[in-house]
Amino acid sequence: MASILKGAPVVAAMNERNAALCEQLKAKSIVPTLAVVRVGAREDDLSYERGVMTRCGKVGVEVKQYLLPADAAQDDLLKVIAEINADDAIHGCLLFRPLPKQFDDRTVRAALAPEKDIDGITDGSLAGVFTNTDLGYAPCTAQACLEILKHYNVPLSGKRAVVVGRSLVVGKPAAMMLDRENATVTICNSRTQDLPQICQEADVVVVAMGRMGAVGADCLRPGQTVVDVGTGAGFPGMPMKILEPSIQLTLLDSLGKRITFLQEVCDNLGLTDVQCVHARAEEFAAEHRQSFDFAVSRAVANLSVLSELCLPLVKPGGYFLSMKSVESGQELEAAKKAIQILGGRVERTADYQIPGTDVTHRVIFIKKIAETPKKYPRPFAKIKKNPL
Repeated sequence: MASILKGAPVVAAMNERNAALCEQLKAKSIVPTLAVVRVGAREDDLSYERGVMTRCGKVGVEVKQYLLPADAAQDDLLKVIAEINADDAIHGCLLFRPLPKQFDDRTVRAALAPEKDIDGITDGSLAGVFTNTDLGYAPCTAQACLEILKHYNVPLSGKRAVVVGRSLVVGKPAAMMLDRENATVTICNSRTQDLPQICQEADVVVVAMGRMGAVGADCLRPGQTVVDVGTGAGFPGMPMKILEPSIQLTLLDSLGKRITFLQEVCDNLGLTDVQCVHARAEEFAAEHRQSFDFAVSRAVANLSVLSELCLPLVKPGGYFLSMKSVESGQELEAAKKAIQILGGRVERTADYQIPGTDVTHRVIFIKKIAETPKKYPRPFAKIKKNPL
C-alpha cells in the first residue's frame, strides 16, 4: 500500500541523537564546529542561514561565519576555503550557492576538502557515494531520503526501488545509496517510456525530477489515500472502500454521532485501513495539508466552498472528485476562479446513471496541479461569507 512518510518525526529523532553526540564530544573537549560561508546577501541565503543557526543551536553545534561581499574576488573566497581546510577546530563547511557570476563554481567546489564538505558538493564527496567509501558526505537531499526510509523501518534489501531523476544532486546519489542497502534500483528520467508501469512495479519510489507533477497518481499501485469530506452516512467513501479494498480511507465529518455510527459500520463489515475522524474540514486540513491522493465529497456545499475545504488536502498530482447534479454547469463555471486560486484545474466531468434507477449524477474531476497557498482554507465563517 502507498504510504506517506512525514519528515517532522525524523528531524526530531535526528536532533535528539545529534544533541547527545555533541554532548559526548564536548565531554572530550571537542567542540563540534560548522563553518558557514556566504558571499553577498541574497534573501534566500539569509533565510537559510538563519535556519542553520537555529538548528545548530538546538543540538549544540558551534557556527563560525565567513561573510564576503557580493563583489568579492574568487581569490578571496579560495583563501577562506583554504583557511577552513587547514583549521582542525572546524569540522564541516557549508558553502552557500549559487555563487555570484564572477566565480567559477567548479574551481571553488574543488578547493573544498571532501572531509569537510557536509553538503556533498565536491567531486570527492560524490566519488565516496559512488565507490561506497567514507570519503566526504552524500548530498543532503539524497541522504534525507534514506534517513526517512530507515526511520520508518522500510525494508530495502531485495526490494525494487525506482528513482525518477538522474541529477548528481539527488537522483544518482539516491540510487547509489539504495543500491548500497541491497535494493534493486532502476533510474528513470523525463524520457523514460512507460513510467507509470515501471513505478507501479516498485516497492519504493523516490521522485527527484525537480518539478511538480512529474509523477502522478497513475504511477502508483492500488492502495491510494482517500479522504471523504463531509461523509455523512459514509457516501461515497464507504462504497469506494468496498469496491476497492486496497485504498486507505479517511471518513471526515463534523458531527460526532455520525463518526461513531461509521466506526461501528466499519467494525461490523470488517473494513481495515479506515479512519473515522470527527473534525471540521478546515481544521483537519491545517494538520493534513496535501496528504491525500484523492478527496471526494457529495454535494454538501457550493463547489467554491467545497474546493476550499477539499483541495488543500490533496497532494499535487492528485484529484478532488466532486459529486454534483447534472444541472451544475453554472455552479462549475462560477467556481473555476476559486479552483485555480487553490491550485486545481477542472479536467473533465462525467455523468453516470445509478444502476436500477433513472437517476443521473455528475462527477467533476479536478486535478491538483499546484500547491495550495498556505492561507487556505480560511475559517469556515469567512469561507461561507466570502466564497472565492
